[in-house]
Parts: sequence; structure tokens; C-alpha cells
Amino acid sequence: MNKETLIQGSFALTEFNFFTESGMWLLVFENDLRVQIESFWRFLENRSIKWTSKDNGQIYGHRTPIDLKAEIRKSLLNSSLNSMERNLNTGDLYLEFEYNLTFEILTDSSGYEPWEIFIGEKRILGLGQGAKA
Repeated sequence: MNKETLIQGSFALTEFNFFTESGMWLLVFENDLRVQIESFWRFLENRSIKWTSKDNGQIYGHRTPIDLKAEIRKSLLNSSLNSMERNLNTGDLYLEFEYNLTFEILTDSSGYEPWEIFIGEKRILGLGQGAKA
């Protein structure tokens, strides 16, 4: 798999939000770094799936629906983002955190943008066929 490193450093997560009206997820990090997600994502712990975007609001035998905003915040509370890489063939985006935690954003359309990264005034846009702008 051909990957391109888009961001490298150490960034703490400050916010993780879901906007019901648009179905958009937003990760906000320190130093004016934001990732906007409009596609399917999954959260891995030790390379195994812990949560996916489809789990939000599900019961799965629990007493209350799963609140992924709270669960992801709790999982990433003490872990810094180390790098963001893009798969050059598919456009999938991989956010690698400390403690073997990974947030994968998968391209789920050949026409729509699955993700956007904002670093201050700079914007990196994931395009539907794996490219970036």
C-alpha cells in the first residue's frame, strides 16, 4: 500500500463532535488542526476494531445507546496524534495515535469528499477517487 504522510507531530485531541443534521464528525486538535469526516470511519485499538461510525446510538445489549462522542474522547484522552497518512490508491486516511490507537477514515464514494483536514488557513481535501486537493 502506497502511503503519503500529510501531518507528523504530537497533537492532543481537544474535541470530538457529531452533527446529527449533516452526519458529519469533527475531530479538533490543539494547534489549530481539525479533521472533518463525512464518510464511514473505524477506531482500532491494537489493530482490532473497537468502534465504527455505525455503532453510534446502537444498543447492542447495553442499557443505553452507545455515545461515540464520549467513548472516543475517553479512549483518546491521554493519547496524542502522531501522524496522518493517506493511502495514495484509495484516499483512505489513517490517524495514528500513541498506545497503538488508530482512527481510519475510509473513502466510501467515488464522487464525494470523505474528509477534509484544516491546519490553520491550509486545507487538504480528500477527493472521491483517492486523490487529494
